[in-house]
Amino acid sequence: RIAGLPASSRTISVTRKGYLTGTTTITMTGDTELDIRLERIESYVLSGVVFEITDAGRVPLEGVELYCDSCGSPDGHTYVYTSADGFYSLEWTANGVHPLFVTKAGYEIFDPNGMRDAIGRISATVRGNTTLDVQLVRRSPAP
Repeated sequence: RIAGLPASSRTISVTRKGYLTGTTTITMTGDTELDIRLERIESYVLSGVVFEITDAGRVPLEGVELYCDSCGSPDGHTYVYTSADGFYSLEWTANGVHPLFVTKAGYEIFDPNGMRDAIGRISATVRGNTTLDVQLVRRSPAP
């Protein structure tokens, strides 16, 4: 309820976390009742396994930190850590490209094609529920 508005045309916008903004233009000539339908933002799950390749084959890595600035709750800024089986899951992820920091002490992202950006992030392209496995390699000791 908004009281004391003079008769006129105006645009009304309604926002709520997790929903698209609902906007409509109305002309008020007196008391007016208005319904605005909000649509939930479509979100998906970005998940996968972080691993390394050893002589024994593909080995999952526990305790790897993944940070996504645009994943998670409607506010983003989500950190998750891999489980004992190397699994991670970022919920509330919209379709599109999401930069990810993937870090574990003593490791770096295996990146034979130079896909990391200038600050070390990789990009995850989300189209619906998406699986992205990430390979890490042990850092070479400094000379």
